[in-house]
Amino acid sequence: MIHKHTKNNISLENENNLEISNLSQENIFITPIWSMEIECDNENILDECYDLKKKYSNGVQKSNVGGWQSNVFDLKTIKKYETPTIQNLAENIIDITSDLLEDYAEENRSSIDYRRDEIGWWININRGYSYNVYHTHPGCSMIAVYYAKVPEVVKNESEEGQLILLRQDAMCYNPIFSNIQSMCESVINPKEKYLYLMPSTIAHYVRAHTTEEERVSIAFNIG
Repeated sequence: MIHKHTKNNISLENENNLEISNLSQENIFITPIWSMEIECDNENILDECYDLKKKYSNGVQKSNVGGWQSNVFDLKTIKKYETPTIQNLAENIIDITSDLLEDYAEENRSSIDYRRDEIGWWININRGYSYNVYHTHPGCSMIAVYYAKVPEVVKNESEEGQLILLRQDAMCYNPIFSNIQSMCESVINPKEKYLYLMPSTIAHYVRAHTTEEERVSIAFNIG
């Protein structure tokens, strides 16, 4: 069967076939992801990350393989003098998230309801060949990651050090659409001093990089 496509119609060469008109396609279930460069004292942020690693050298073992991950900190319990630059970043992320979500709700004629002032964060320092396995962030509404240091090999937009976002519904197993990469997987090539913000329900993992340079990021659970 041969289909002749026009913008809104499909005609079929066989006279016994039906003609289709007013054809349309709509992409549904859109997931918002925001990225932005943050003008902050990145050198101080890095110093505070390494100070925490020195103070809590054992770290914790969660999704990280080979790298170092800190405990979770939050504005209510951390001492003001311990990481003032990171705390200032966290406070700004609260405001940024609130503004973006309010705009998004207004554009979509809806409302938002989440714990606006609650934010927790932890540090990830990944040396070469370290990575994070598939995981999600339950118990919050939004997640964010700020990249304080990105190795040169990652800056070159290779596959190394990529943040991979994955959908989790049955579309991933559909024999037609599962082979379309953008339907089931989205790739972020991280940039230094950039913040990436998204709903907490998005599953993700982080690929390793193969140089000795360290990759330093701060992950946030919001609301």
